[in-house]
Amino acid sequence: MSVDRLMINYLPEVIKGIREYKAIMTVEQPEFEGGWAQAEYALQESILISATEYGLSRWEAMIGISPKATETLDERRFRIISLISSDMPYTYRQLEALLANLCGDAGYEIDLDHGNYSILVKVALTARNNYEATQELLEKILPANLILSMTLMYNQHVHFTGMTHADMAAYTHHGIRNEVF
Repeated sequence: MSVDRLMINYLPEVIKGIREYKAIMTVEQPEFEGGWAQAEYALQESILISATEYGLSRWEAMIGISPKATETLDERRFRIISLISSDMPYTYRQLEALLANLCGDAGYEIDLDHGNYSILVKVALTARNNYEATQELLEKILPANLILSMTLMYNQHVHFTGMTHADMAAYTHHGIRNEVF
């Protein structure tokens, strides 16, 4: 659907043909186009998913955080979303939904030990860039009587069934354990 943004088309038919009005609308058209472009840009920057460097820096200023020098735009976006999401009350299911949004459906595991008041959250290697922000979020939203432990879900032997020793010889021990396959 295209939007008719030519100013001349908004005039009544009676005066559209008058030379002065045509000249006025021709001169004013670039100003209106600039206004539309600025409105679209402001909308794009206010939505976290489509925000660029400028929009993310505005969000960070509103929240009161500073970006780290090594963070990518996606990591900054993730950190902002995790801080905004942390204000909601939650249940175990909501915690699972939150972690699924942050780390992906298969990007985490939760082991809640009710008797010892502890929770172990494992973050997948695919989401390891979000590990620190996830830990900050969980420390903020989990009840104070729960002891939080976090770790990465490293590759395990079961991930390599079907591979021969020759296949695995191409990797180092560190790579087999820590790289995403």
